Amino acid sequence: MKLAEGDRIKAFVTLKDFHPEQNIIMCTRNGLVKKSPLVAFSHPRSNGIKAIKLKENDELIDARICETGDDILLATHQGKCNRFSEGAIRSVSRFSQGVRGIRLRNEDFVISMTIATAQDQLENGNPNASTILAISENGYGKRSPISSYSVTKRGSMGVITLKTNKRNGYLASLMLVRDDDDLIIITQGGMIIRQRISEISVVGRNTLGVRLINLASNDVVRDISLVHSEPDEESIDKEVENLKANPALNLEELEGSDTEEEFLAEDEDNEEMEEPENEELDNEEDNE
Repeated sequence: MKLAEGDRIKAFVTLKDFHPEQNIIMCTRNGLVKKSPLVAFSHPRSNGIKAIKLKENDELIDARICETGDDILLATHQGKCNRFSEGAIRSVSRFSQGVRGIRLRNEDFVISMTIATAQDQLENGNPNASTILAISENGYGKRSPISSYSVTKRGSMGVITLKTNKRNGYLASLMLVRDDDDLIIITQGGMIIRQRISEISVVGRNTLGVRLINLASNDVVRDISLVHSEPDEESIDKEVENLKANPALNLEELEGSDTEEEFLAEDEDNEEMEEPENEELDNEEDNE
């Protein structure tokens, strides 16, 4: 993709197809949000197509795919967060500039956007439910339940997500996480650490948080990323034991898994082979 002078890539999304029920949500530094149908971007050009009309001294912060029932959370530099329904945003063309998503004061600006899907909201209260992770520039962070961020009106000032003071510094990032995710923190000075999300306590929304990384003098958190963990050997072994204890389990649900081949092989070793009674039975076994 050819970029104009001074332009740079701010966000990207991955998708298999352009589903007519999905939309692209975009947010800007000055707190504007815009929703456009995903299919409106189905015919790109080599030099790109217009995605949003920006006002002077504004810039794109993020772009995400959303569906009906999702909630949008906008987080600001000074630690505020506004949660509102995607239904509060009217779908418009690619050439529109959007509407106010959060009201900003005292030279505040938006730093991140998070989408809480309908499934995330339904799972709230589960031990492994999604939670909101907030991290400050000085390396402090915390997790809070999604329910602690009340749904408000689009364009309101929102609520405090992390107290910004001398200890914490300003808010660096806000994102949706799960217990089995890993967190990667990158600092301006080039330090990188990785830790499990499950090691970060779930606390109230309006709290200071705990130290996640020790920073050198004048260093600050610059970027945060999530790594979704793969199932380990122990979890796979437990799944095999569960299969042995539940022989009536439908094996079709495990098609393509690492345990299916092992489970079927054990069955073949333990069962006596029977001769098919007729040709029709042979054909049925071949089809299986």
